[in-house]
Amino acid sequence: MKIKFEKTKNAYITVEVRTKKIEEFLNLLWKNKIKLIEVHRIDMNLIRIEVELRDYRKIKELASKTKSRIKIIKTRGIGFFLIKLKNRFSLVIGVAAFIFLIHYLASFIWGIDISTERNVPPYNIRMQLYNLGIRPGINKSSLNVYDIEKKLALRNNDIMWARVRIYGSHLKVNIAERQEPPQIVNDTNPCDIVAGKDGYVLRVYTKSGTAAVKTGDVVKKGQVLIKGEQGKEGSTYSVHAEGSVIAQVSYEKSVDVSLSKHVRVRTGREMENYYIKIGNKKIYLKKSANKFKKYDRIIDDNFFFKKETYYEVKDKLEKQNKEKLVNSEADEMYKKITSKFDKNIKIINKSVDTTTSGDLCTIRILVVTEENIGAVQ
Repeated sequence: MKIKFEKTKNAYITVEVRTKKIEEFLNLLWKNKIKLIEVHRIDMNLIRIEVELRDYRKIKELASKTKSRIKIIKTRGIGFFLIKLKNRFSLVIGVAAFIFLIHYLASFIWGIDISTERNVPPYNIRMQLYNLGIRPGINKSSLNVYDIEKKLALRNNDIMWARVRIYGSHLKVNIAERQEPPQIVNDTNPCDIVAGKDGYVLRVYTKSGTAAVKTGDVVKKGQVLIKGEQGKEGSTYSVHAEGSVIAQVSYEKSVDVSLSKHVRVRTGREMENYYIKIGNKKIYLKKSANKFKKYDRIIDDNFFFKKETYYEVKDKLEKQNKEKLVNSEADEMYKKITSKFDKNIKIINKSVDTTTSGDLCTIRILVVTEENIGAVQ
């Protein structure tokens, strides 16, 4: 693009002029009404002047007449920024168009994320949204999230409430389902409540029936805790026993482990074979007799030529870190014990004991809980 210096405003250049006739050159500038912003004499034949860019062609012509040499060493002013923009007009238009396009596309919904629980399929919700005209590509301004929530709740009896929100270019729908109330079974058949486990009784609560144990009693599995009868002595009647017996229950587990273990250690001796494989047949280029009794065999078959390496190994008895071994085994036993616990079981204590005899270590873990041990019989 050809730049018209004469029409460029707020653009300034610093020019070095080398001439034998400095005074004559400056007089010519003044006669041609060229405004000098700054003038510095560097040496006898060199001056530095700052002028407006629109006077540059005139200065160049005068330098040619006086056989002077000029050199631009500095530019400043907003005019030069505008010149650069004109030279990169296509780039400016492209950036502007890109920003506009991003802003425009951000005003639409491009994805719908649906989160449900168990009984309501996300596909059903998506189809209902489509029937309401809500699908990827819809403009955000046309959406009323509260209205969508009401319509979804009205169309589905299984939905307790719906939450619809816009996050960026995504519409997120969270569904909370209705929960069926538990069915209450009125069982009036006479029965006792017995101990489902051995335990130490802490508390006894009865709704119906007569307590057969008290706080501080040690009970065995199968022992009657609450009798299915009520009334005074001599005039009792059978009832369906109800209640709970909270007891302290102990779970114990033990394991014997060796404090030493056998490990395979490489001796440093090795041998290599090279071969090529055609179909299922190996053609050895180098084959050495394997004299190792115990070895690791590593095959490198990344290339056409295969390599087979044998490393001699020997068994070594290695002492294990007792603390780490005990902690690892105790954690494993603790997981096995607690894996069958439900959320109503409260763990009140955990202890780990060890007994060592020679190279053998016995690890014992005891987990004490507080739980309802009553079971209907």
